[in-house]
Amino acid sequence: MLNTVPEAIVWAIFLLPLSSFVIISLFARRWPQRSGYITIAA
Repeated sequence: MLNTVPEAIVWAIFLLPLSSFVIISLFARRWPQRSGYITIAA
């Protein structure tokens, strides 16, 4: 049988991509070249 996944893990999987998009978009205004490197590395 499959084990259940804790709710905190599900929220982390949902929120991590959204938060990374916000961080990259904030860096894009100040340092566009660095934000490009971060996006490629991700």
